[in-house]
Amino acid sequence: ETDAHERRSCLVDAGLGMNPLADPERTLADAIDDPPRGSGVLAAREAVKRMSTARGGKGGAIVNLASAASKHGSPGEFVDYAASKGAIDVFTHGLAKEVATEGIRVNTIQPGIFNTPAFDRAPPEMIKALDAMVPFPQRMGYPQEYASMALEIVRNGYVNGETIRLDGAIRMQPR
Repeated sequence: ETDAHERRSCLVDAGLGMNPLADPERTLADAIDDPPRGSGVLAAREAVKRMSTARGGKGGAIVNLASAASKHGSPGEFVDYAASKGAIDVFTHGLAKEVATEGIRVNTIQPGIFNTPAFDRAPPEMIKALDAMVPFPQRMGYPQEYASMALEIVRNGYVNGETIRLDGAIRMQPR
């Protein structure tokens, strides 16, 4: 049981990006093609160093970002992207076991299609088509829903080594 106001250390990956401190020459393609060097993995490594009870930390929670596409390969479109996100799923499960004795929990969220700024200039018919792909609720996810799931994972001290789908039951179909 924890105090409702207890502070917890956490790292939440909210998107695929590059870590300019690690390698300023990295591109998005590099991060997709080489997930072990992706920014989420590098950030997790640094978080473990700081959170580890074996190193003077107080423990904590890491929430990685994968993709619903990693379960079905996103056929006909983004197979390479889906494979890199599948690597994050495997990384999560292995790291959770590796750092469990150091007071750190590691989980992953697999979001489906989310309405992010990437869709700001998308034509309305594209948004409508994407919404229609999601069984229920029949719309793209909202960033607040991702944040809510991440917060619950951090709050719930028993969730560890899990990959949680957050996708409205979407399953990518071949194009």
